[in-house]
Amino acid sequence: MSTPTPTARNRNINVLVVIPKFTVSPGQDYIFPVGLGYIVSVLKKNGYSARGLDLNRYEHPPQEVIAQAISQHNIQLVATGTVSAHFDKVKAVLQGAREARPGIVTVVGGGVMSSEPEAMMEMLNPHFGVLGEGERTMVELLRELSSTRNFEEVDGLIFREADGRLRTTAGRAAILDLDELPFPDDELLEGFYQGQPRIYNLVGSRSCPYKCTFCYHPIGNIYRQRSLNSVFDEVEHSYRKYHPYYYRVIDELFSVKRERVLEFCRRIKPYNVKWDVQMRVTDVDEELLVAMREAGCVVISYGLESGSQTVLESMQKHTQIADLVRAVDLTYEARMQVQGNYIFGDPAETLDTAVETFSLWLQQRKAGINMIPIEVYPGTPLYKNAVKSGVIKNPAQYIATGCRSINLMGVPEREALQIMLLMYLLVSTYNHIPGRVMSVRNGKRVTKQDGTIGQLFNIDVRCPHCEEEVVYSDVPMYMGTKFYCKLCNRKFDLQPLSQWRHAPSSYALSADYRFEPAHVEEMRRFLRMDGWLGNTTNIDGFLEVKLFGVHYLVPSSVTLDHIRYGQMRLYRIDPESRKMDPIIVGDGDYSNLHNPFYLRSRVITLVGGWRLQKRSVVLAGSGSELRNLLQWTTLREARVAGVVPIEQGDPVIGKLGLPVLSLSQLESHPPGVLLVAATKNQRPLVELFAGRVAPLGVETVALYESGTHY
Repeated sequence: MSTPTPTARNRNINVLVVIPKFTVSPGQDYIFPVGLGYIVSVLKKNGYSARGLDLNRYEHPPQEVIAQAISQHNIQLVATGTVSAHFDKVKAVLQGAREARPGIVTVVGGGVMSSEPEAMMEMLNPHFGVLGEGERTMVELLRELSSTRNFEEVDGLIFREADGRLRTTAGRAAILDLDELPFPDDELLEGFYQGQPRIYNLVGSRSCPYKCTFCYHPIGNIYRQRSLNSVFDEVEHSYRKYHPYYYRVIDELFSVKRERVLEFCRRIKPYNVKWDVQMRVTDVDEELLVAMREAGCVVISYGLESGSQTVLESMQKHTQIADLVRAVDLTYEARMQVQGNYIFGDPAETLDTAVETFSLWLQQRKAGINMIPIEVYPGTPLYKNAVKSGVIKNPAQYIATGCRSINLMGVPEREALQIMLLMYLLVSTYNHIPGRVMSVRNGKRVTKQDGTIGQLFNIDVRCPHCEEEVVYSDVPMYMGTKFYCKLCNRKFDLQPLSQWRHAPSSYALSADYRFEPAHVEEMRRFLRMDGWLGNTTNIDGFLEVKLFGVHYLVPSSVTLDHIRYGQMRLYRIDPESRKMDPIIVGDGDYSNLHNPFYLRSRVITLVGGWRLQKRSVVLAGSGSELRNLLQWTTLREARVAGVVPIEQGDPVIGKLGLPVLSLSQLESHPPGVLLVAATKNQRPLVELFAGRVAPLGVETVALYESGTHY
């Protein structure tokens, strides 16, 4: 593939460093790519005209934003980069630059380039690829562009020679003294903080001394640390300029020395900020964790990876199951949140090793650990072995399609799918730690980006960890939400007040679950296919399975990618009444709401889900919606005391077979639960109704609208 010859030749090259668009719309949280911030600041320090462009700040398509910046600032060179999983986002940046100015010099760095340089040069076709750390390479590249153009003299570079052949220069030596680097560019950071929560991403070290088989270190394998004097110079600068309340230390490994951690704690404590880090399970003890918590640490990320010692050894983790269990327990008891994953897909994974991990996860549910399929990233030993063995036949296509799921396990495809299916079922059902909603009151009303008005809520919640009551003001309750307890720092779930697709059935199952040794054999039977009960009557494309006494409907046709990307529908079914509650339902199902199958799945067994069976229930809203709700759910058996119409003259209300209550009766005898089911057109009436009942002290006010958002 030919590449146009670069035309930039002078010292005053105007450089645009572009952060790809990771978000759907402005204001969404994302981790700021500090590496690109360093590139901009280093270029400026060396006298080059460089500016950053963060596409996540803009509503418009990337091509439009890039074209405007190139025209406005007379840009001659565009640089960008990220990890391999975001290949398509890098491609969009380059496409926008070329459309805006044909022949513009393009440079790509980061893991996407360093992991597979030759393939990326073919697929992305930039003028230059930067391999490894990019700060010194970019400075030297600009020097050559503006002078002799001897690009072969620049270490850490891949480019095309005049005859079209690829040329890779000598490897770039690691920057050993990280203190010499300036702080990430203030211009980019100022943009990041527009509309963002005050979370500052801090780098205290680079790379990692360990070589886990699923990890790739795009900036080399030499572990280096900044001095703490340098780190806290940046903390002081950022604290004064951006006033963050939270520091996210994004090092692959926070520290290998206990003394450094304690010194960090001593120096950050006076700032009175919260922070999180990544550590190894072998490096913590009770005294250290207490010191971290008292200094403001609220989250520690651990590389847990597996509950099987066989798999840990295959991954070259150099940790023991006992270390893992001890670190998780100590961190939880120290009132900090554990962040970590158990990942499935290592070549040593079997049905037996998977059950080992599932069993450990079920016993550690209170810690909030996740389970996910393994990600086979380019450059990792796993990836290289997959290419060598022919599992990945076309590396370029594999990367271009988003590094899709592949089976590297030591089991056939069918058994691998069974492992992933059980993982998905367990996480979907039992990965909730529900907080108890004590009261809900209307808070502020806000204007959303689409111009509609949204209601925020003030809620009182009892934390399931410390059992203390916590108040949260002006929070959205439109989707399944994770909250951090203000008192003990640990994470819990709150069931949303609307959206039928977020059914609370799994909240009830999760809250009631207790691990039993017999569950180990039950999971083994499930993986041996003994758990399948056969096709379910009148539900095409689904099979009925049973686990821990619960009956589920799962798709009869599912792939690893369906599970990886959460595209698998999952329902709980009552084996006697055949009524269903959704555990997971796809977003696209909104268009099928009037299909009888989906009508069953849209219901909310709210009373059972929130474990309020002994509390009185009153319904309100549209007669037709309430009729559907009663027809397709077990709600009628949940002690419904009556129904309140929100619209006068509703002909269906009187046919429901329930006492019709006035608003004054409701106010004089408030129920335990008030469930509102209304149509989209009745939204203004629902909001007025919610305002009237908010002061009643009803323990839970649930606003429900068929498949739409409040």
